Amino acid sequence: MSRNPRKRTRIETRHETLPLGDDEDFYVITACEVQVRPGGQSYTVPVSPEKRKTNWSSRDAWLPEDPKYYGLDPTSVLCDVAMNSDGVYCKPPAIKTPVVLAKTGKRRKTLRALRPHQHWRNNEQQAFLEELICYDGRGDWCEQPVCCNCRLRGLETPGVYWCLECFGGVLFCRDCCVQRHHLQPLHVIEEWREGLFQHTTLKRLGLSIQLQHLTTPCPSPAFCHKNFRILHWNGVHEVDLRFCGCHKRIPQQLQLLRRRLYPATTIHGQITTVATFGYLEQLHHLVLTTKCSAYDICRALVHASDTTGLKEVAWRYRALIRMQLQWQHLKLLKQCGQGHNLSGVAGTQEGDLMISCPSCAHPGINLPENWQQDSEKSWLYFLRLAMDTNFCLKRATGLIAFAGPWVALQQLQFAKVLTKFSRGLQYTGVGAVGCARGEMFIKNGVGNLQKGEWYGNMDYVFASVLAHFVGLLTFIIGYDITCQWFVHLFERMMTHWPDHLKPKTEWTGIPVIGKFHEPAHNTSNHKQFSCNLAKWVGLSDFETMECLWGLHNILGNLVKTMGPGTYRDMLEAHFGFHNWEKY
Repeated sequence: MSRNPRKRTRIETRHETLPLGDDEDFYVITACEVQVRPGGQSYTVPVSPEKRKTNWSSRDAWLPEDPKYYGLDPTSVLCDVAMNSDGVYCKPPAIKTPVVLAKTGKRRKTLRALRPHQHWRNNEQQAFLEELICYDGRGDWCEQPVCCNCRLRGLETPGVYWCLECFGGVLFCRDCCVQRHHLQPLHVIEEWREGLFQHTTLKRLGLSIQLQHLTTPCPSPAFCHKNFRILHWNGVHEVDLRFCGCHKRIPQQLQLLRRRLYPATTIHGQITTVATFGYLEQLHHLVLTTKCSAYDICRALVHASDTTGLKEVAWRYRALIRMQLQWQHLKLLKQCGQGHNLSGVAGTQEGDLMISCPSCAHPGINLPENWQQDSEKSWLYFLRLAMDTNFCLKRATGLIAFAGPWVALQQLQFAKVLTKFSRGLQYTGVGAVGCARGEMFIKNGVGNLQKGEWYGNMDYVFASVLAHFVGLLTFIIGYDITCQWFVHLFERMMTHWPDHLKPKTEWTGIPVIGKFHEPAHNTSNHKQFSCNLAKWVGLSDFETMECLWGLHNILGNLVKTMGPGTYRDMLEAHFGFHNWEKY
């Protein structure tokens, strides 16, 4: 069924005349709403008791009946004619409106409804093309070369500038164009020169942007760098921006942020590249939804400024990628409430930047009191986990200590030792533990792999997840090799796990194999791991991670060449975005 809203049915008022008893001099007129056809005809139905005996009919018009045989309406035209005439007025013959029975069945759809693209190609394609060509020229302003604003004031100033962003597409002179764009300095301006429109900038026209002062100029402005550029969704803009240098001044970074401009780089203490909040927000959503790279988006931004490639457009990819990563991290902190934390960003704990699965059992949050004693509904309080690894989300070697942010040097040196037998790769993939019920990632449930599916890596990820569910009694664990991994799990837990990862309470584990992987296990005595036979499993297939990897495998080429810190932040942002959508 289509989700598109149905078109509102057109209706009109219909009147019915009902006599009151045998006396024909007294009657009442009733009104009701009826459906109107697209051609103007209306559906009518006789008033009960004949309503159940008569089919629907169609009439061209419906007016209250005028009983002319006993008198004329004093307000009618016939009354005036009769009063002014000398003869006797004869009753005109009644006009019978033909009654057409409504057609039953479905109406035949037109070509516009069945094949809208074909209708456009046959009837509207040429007109659309001509309008696009007309838009590249002066259009309706060929015969009116005067500025619109100046013409209203009685001046004859030629209009040669127009804005591609403003609605209307009218021509202005230099002064009027600058005056109209004091609050819109990032619009694209074109100038009519040498028989065609050519790109120009508001900076060339004389527009300057003053920070920290809304209406009055700053007595001591500080000029921006000569190569200062603003990145916006419609291109790279060259702008004359001036910082405040008087007694109202604040740090230049804060002056930009208060105008919704995000600074990126500084050269000899001067900022050279900024991006608007709107563009960074758009870039953030594009990266998360399409899984594309910031490099492709930067190329699209350059093409938005010049599609021919003949002009030199500032290439600010390095600045853009830094702003995009910082914006992504700030959005994550803001979304998870760290901006209102009294300890600030430094007080962020492990797992605070991941949205929790609402369907998982959390003691003290979504479990009733005395849930441990409820034996009849104990299966509701089981935690269902799915484990798996992904070898597409790898990362190449060539590590540098400052290649990516937020990576400790100790982790870097440890990674060099672990990659001795994985030539060319620092991480061969990731291992994760997710919720098998809500299909969401769990806090601290993703870890890097150095070679294959080492039990040490998967044990660490599994133990990190258990630390967030202290107090639960039973865990149903789905893993494609759980028949091997689960055998000595408790032995490894007691001998090899560090003390801070060992569970503080006793718990029971129920190992199962996902329904997709279970047929490949031809070993005997594997029925105990079948989801179809295991108790408390129900219809769960425990293939949650396969669904999650299918959405994020495309990130493999994107994160393979990133620095260690950027690699981690990018995966964390995409996994958190998935939880946000599922929530």
